[in-house]
Amino acid sequence: MKTITNAALVVGAVSLIIGLVLRLAVKPIALGLVPSSFLEFSLACFLLTIALNTMSK
Repeated sequence: MKTITNAALVVGAVSLIIGLVLRLAVKPIALGLVPSSFLEFSLACFLLTIALNTMSK
């Protein structure tokens, strides 16, 4: 369970960084993904991390 939590946290942090860089660059990437897509995905990863941490305690 700890491995999944750590993986979700790392993926969320990477997604947050990508979203911020794309927001500063002000351009979408391939497949029409906009920076807000990455930011919303990072929020979902962080919520999953919180849920898994509270479930394991």
